[in-house]
Amino acid sequence: MKHQGQLRVGVVGIGARCYLAALADTSPVPARLVVAADTAPDAVERARRLLPEGVAVVADHRDLLGHGIDAVVLTTPDDTHEEAGLFLP
Repeated sequence: MKHQGQLRVGVVGIGARCYLAALADTSPVPARLVVAADTAPDAVERARRLLPEGVAVVADHRDLLGHGIDAVVLTTPDDTHEEAGLFLP
């Protein structure tokens, strides 16, 4: 699902490793981080500090799909990746 030739990226987990998803904005492939998911009550505040300006924040990772994403970066603890990734079509 390409949007104006730019990949739209989502991230699950706004914590110590979320900077990896933010690298999408500087990728040689046209890409932009557009949405982040995290269940923590302070997720919006952490996104404001750790992610590029304008990234939407949702509490449920399944809501990422409603933002027209093309790719997902999982930055949650490693043992949660399978469960978090199974929502993808």
